Amino acid sequence: MTSHYHFYGYGTDVDYETAVIHYRLASEQQHSAQAMFNLGYMHEKGLGIKRDIHLAKRFYDMAAEASPDAQVPVFLALCKLGLVYTLHYLQDLNVSSLL
Repeated sequence: MTSHYHFYGYGTDVDYETAVIHYRLASEQQHSAQAMFNLGYMHEKGLGIKRDIHLAKRFYDMAAEASPDAQVPVFLALCKLGLVYTLHYLQDLNVSSLL
């Protein structure tokens, strides 16, 4: 997948914006679960694209629907996403209660 070259920097510089473009194309045209999962990850981390937890979850869910092989990695990614989101929420709650 061409987008992996840009994401990981295989034979080229790491270029997350270009990777996003290629992953979107693979997601839309080939219904690639790997591309959908990677877009979810990129949204989760804000790599080459705006950080958006809701879009991350959407892409993870799409990957799970696209391929049975993606079920376990998506489950783990969603567990991590939920845990991180909860921890951030609790931290924000604690900070605001101190003010």
